[in-house]
Amino acid sequence: MLYKDPIIEKYIELIKSVRKDIKVFYNGIAGKIPSPLVPAVMIDIEKEEVSEYSNVEDEHRISLVLVYIADIRQNFEDTPTIIAGLNKVKEVLVGRDNDYKLKTNSILHILRHNLDIDPIKHLRTDVGTITVVTPNEVATGRLTGYWSAEGTIRFTAHFHQLR
Repeated sequence: MLYKDPIIEKYIELIKSVRKDIKVFYNGIAGKIPSPLVPAVMIDIEKEEVSEYSNVEDEHRISLVLVYIADIRQNFEDTPTIIAGLNKVKEVLVGRDNDYKLKTNSILHILRHNLDIDPIKHLRTDVGTITVVTPNEVATGRLTGYWSAEGTIRFTAHFHQLR
């Protein structure tokens, strides 16, 4: 049985509740994704920092990376399709209205406006750290012989825990 990180599961549940158009979510990095399963989201832990919060508690800061994968194509020369795919990635990750506000269904809005991920266990999205969005990448290797339009959001989850 594959390990499924419970913190990542909480973020998957949150994003799933708003983004009904994402076909599959991966808890961790998936090596290959079948083309019928895009758009897809992978969330993985980049690093975890643990420090003393009190005599009996630790403070955890978990750097997470979310990868949104869309528009897999066989031919990189299909420029209009690749451009449309890259624009879709931007719209899903950081789409905004004319007043510059993030659209309520953009993943960045979802992360920045739903801070208390698990209030009982004190899991929060840390908006005090910088969230980094890289919306336009073209990648190969997710599926042999195909190209994908991808983007990433790097953000930090935070909680205190008894030792």
